[in-house]
Amino acid sequence: MLYASWSFVAALGAVSAHALSFQPGQEPLRDETLPPIHNVPAEKWQELNYTVGGRLYKDLLPMAYPCYNNYQGSFKGSDVNSCSAIELQKTDTAFVANQSGGYILGNWGVCQRTGQGCQIPLNTTEPPNGTCFQGSVPRYYIDVREASDIQAGLAFAQTHRFPVVVKNTGHDYKGRSSAPNALSFWMHNYQPPITLTKDFIAEGCEHPAGDVVTFGAGQQWDGIYKFANAKNVTVPGGSSPTVGAAGGWITGGGHSALTPVYGLGVDNTRQLRVVLPNGNYVTANACQHQDIFFALRGGGGGTFGIVMEMSTEAHPQTPIQYATFSFNNTDFSIYEKLVKILVTQANGWASEGWGGYGTPINSRTAKHDLILLNPLLNSSCARESLSPLIDLADSLSANWTLETYPSWYDAYSQDIANETSKTANYGLAMSSRLIPSANFASPENRAALVSAVVNLPNGTHGLSLAPMFLLVTPSAYTLPTNSPPPSISPAWREATWHVIVSAAWDPYYATIESINNAFQAVNEAMQPLRELTTGGGAYLNEADTFEPDPVGTFWGAENYEMLLTIKRDVDPNNIMQMGGGRVILKTQIMKIDWEERICYTPT
Repeated sequence: MLYASWSFVAALGAVSAHALSFQPGQEPLRDETLPPIHNVPAEKWQELNYTVGGRLYKDLLPMAYPCYNNYQGSFKGSDVNSCSAIELQKTDTAFVANQSGGYILGNWGVCQRTGQGCQIPLNTTEPPNGTCFQGSVPRYYIDVREASDIQAGLAFAQTHRFPVVVKNTGHDYKGRSSAPNALSFWMHNYQPPITLTKDFIAEGCEHPAGDVVTFGAGQQWDGIYKFANAKNVTVPGGSSPTVGAAGGWITGGGHSALTPVYGLGVDNTRQLRVVLPNGNYVTANACQHQDIFFALRGGGGGTFGIVMEMSTEAHPQTPIQYATFSFNNTDFSIYEKLVKILVTQANGWASEGWGGYGTPINSRTAKHDLILLNPLLNSSCARESLSPLIDLADSLSANWTLETYPSWYDAYSQDIANETSKTANYGLAMSSRLIPSANFASPENRAALVSAVVNLPNGTHGLSLAPMFLLVTPSAYTLPTNSPPPSISPAWREATWHVIVSAAWDPYYATIESINNAFQAVNEAMQPLRELTTGGGAYLNEADTFEPDPVGTFWGAENYEMLLTIKRDVDPNNIMQMGGGRVILKTQIMKIDWEERICYTPT
């Protein structure tokens, strides 16, 4: 995995953001038609900057700012050297994650109401034309290094009544880490040393909760996996190196290719240290602040507080059976055979502990790739289990492999991580659905599911859609009877598949109409599976923007009512509202309010 050089990051940081400073006597805007953040007096910002040790920054600029000659309608000239470095690494997720003004998905740096942003074309190295707009990139941010930074920022936001957002790497499919007219907490640099604790006893508890790995909110899965591997333990986590473990991943539920055997992220979490919107810094676990522990494990990111530290279970390291399949140039009949095998074997594979990803499962594409892995079976048992798929591959002379890796980290670092390292700055809309095991249980149900999958709508709104299936449900995992409940949808416990339909585009060429069409297209494409899987639920972090039943789909009515009570208690002013906060209070989960997310440009 290639990382951006820190020398360049520092240089770009000097261009894209500068330490807070105001001209003496400068009068801030005081206009009731503008969002509250623009009416905060200059001297108040100076006081906050002093409180957080000089780590408050103003005028945070979009990552591609150096590539433009024009910003917000004013000529400024481009920075050729900085722009060249951006051009070379614009799709590198590690590079983008290191930028305070960068977002892994380019569409979330764009103003959702006007379609204006600051993007660079993905398919050329030519400099962009036109104007760089601020879009949804927040102008103010605090580079968080300790809990008191967050407490000071939250108190400031409460006093002046403006919203806040939380950002680590910007790896967020739902745009919760960007927002105009908000103060951003950049967690990326809060990385105290990762630790392994044997027989961990959570604060306030009497008995050990097993071995845990503890890390700060700025850590990404790539670094955590390296640490765990060096300690001969396994920690289930995301497939992308730039996913922040203690942020949106865990607060949305947290799935993994290891979930079938070890459970979801919320099942493995033993303790969370968090700053609540009211400023309280608490340690939540099974023995204290159980309501916060419940809310943070599935209630949604950027909603109930800002996690500083996470402790998650460390499992013994074990060999991994790792299989790959690549079917090329398949016609519809072959594609249908493939889907029939996947559906027929699904429940059996789930009970055996198989996890993995199939991308895409789409009859209109020429290539179908599968990655399957298993920490329970030996090599011979794995081959026998996958024999229907192997036989199909052999009959088509398709490429397949089955090998044993010494550990999860070996499989991840040598293959999986490389698949996701060059996906930054694309626009993406998605819809998802958890498919219950009952849909795979009888010949009639399997036939209906196969028909729904192979005939998923495509080409609506002029877009080519890419369905995927993920084996990331806790199918072979037994939840301990004394485990504190998380707030995820109960549908996770009954699901075998997690299916995604997505549409991708180059944000540089997108319009507000084309973006809206993409979100509508994936919503419509998923409707046949919604109808087939009543009560099936969906994954909050990969949610449909226009999900018709958000409460029932993402949490269930009982969990939702508890979350609503907790939200009102810890955040009565709803300053954490740009993501799940708005969802919780408005019962409109992840639905973009195009009229409210306005991007002002003060003059």
